[in-house]
Amino acid sequence: KGVIVRGCGEQGVDKKSAGEGFELLKYFGGYGFNKSHSAAYALVSYRTAWLKAHYPAEFMAATMTSVMGDPDKLPKYIEHSKENGIEILPPDINESGEKFRVVGGKIRYAMAAVKNVGREAVRKIVEEREANGKYTSFSNFCERIALNRKMLENLIRCGAFDSLGVNRASLLASMDKILDFSKRLSSDKDNDQLSLFDFGFNVQESTPTVESEQLREFPVKDLLDMEKETLGFYVSGHPFDIYEPYVSRKISCPIEQLLETSNNTEVICAGLMTSVIQRYTKKGDQMANFHLENSRAAIRCTVFPKAYADCRQMIMEGAAALVKGKVKADGGNVELMVTDVLTPCKLYIRIPGQSDLAIHDQLRTYLSAIPGHIPVEAFYADSKLYKPFPGISGVELDKKTLASMQNFMGADNVVVK
Repeated sequence: KGVIVRGCGEQGVDKKSAGEGFELLKYFGGYGFNKSHSAAYALVSYRTAWLKAHYPAEFMAATMTSVMGDPDKLPKYIEHSKENGIEILPPDINESGEKFRVVGGKIRYAMAAVKNVGREAVRKIVEEREANGKYTSFSNFCERIALNRKMLENLIRCGAFDSLGVNRASLLASMDKILDFSKRLSSDKDNDQLSLFDFGFNVQESTPTVESEQLREFPVKDLLDMEKETLGFYVSGHPFDIYEPYVSRKISCPIEQLLETSNNTEVICAGLMTSVIQRYTKKGDQMANFHLENSRAAIRCTVFPKAYADCRQMIMEGAAALVKGKVKADGGNVELMVTDVLTPCKLYIRIPGQSDLAIHDQLRTYLSAIPGHIPVEAFYADSKLYKPFPGISGVELDKKTLASMQNFMGADNVVVK
């Protein structure tokens, strides 16, 4: 409610200027802001709209900086930016600053928004970078900036060091060793001591370094979960994104459209199950609540005892699922009364025969690296039988691993459906 103003001008709002630049369309209840207040609001609204239209990335970066400490508002602005084609990049040790900033038309996440990394630490990182150049390695960073273990761990987990060419699994495994070495090196320099490494050489040019252990990177889902843990939500993607193409024909209503669905409507939705809570009724029967979410929305789900007894094994934290149920719309609150929970898809692998041990061993190496809840079925061409893949209870879908398996077996022999 309020005064709706069309147009704007730099003069006060009298009859003349109103006719030229302002058209007061409607007052409410015989009362409104005074005219000068209305004019000021109109001017601010015009300037804001102009900035958003002509500099959308810069506008959204400034907006996100203004709500950086609000975990309810920030995700909405991030999602709004993505919907309007503005890519959100995770924090980067050589590009991020204290605030959200625009880099090449994309928004680089603010380092000060990483949990357990304070503004003062970020200022030191930026000042050192601007004074002495970009950080060339994780060891180089630790030698130049003294941060505690928790700060470093969260910067690694959110992806701030990804651009340095060493994956997060390797950095986390090597962090303590590099930290200890950097502390000893800093202590020696403070005490003006020489070591065998710099005897007879220029100390600046011959400073030894510790290399990170080269390990296989974590699965994509684990990387995204790290982002959510350190930033409060998913930034570079959502774990359910990879499942979307395989469930689009199996659902009757996307989660984001449930708000517009009539009460008692039967629907089939798909998403990731989070915040799973098992409860007991007054009679002692077991039931559950969880949230079903995708990258765009989430809905609270309730599974009453009768349904829970049938699908309890399918309800797992972080698992992707097809969920059947009835919409319960009570005013502005919408909830899903679950009647069944199903696996969203299966991974099928066609193998020449059960005796092909070398193929089995290689496939098991791929599959064991992505443990999860999606069933894996092996189709043996010689006997034309489907059987669960031996030794694998389930997997999480992972694009890189699927691509590697398809390169190994052939694209037609590794299928998700």
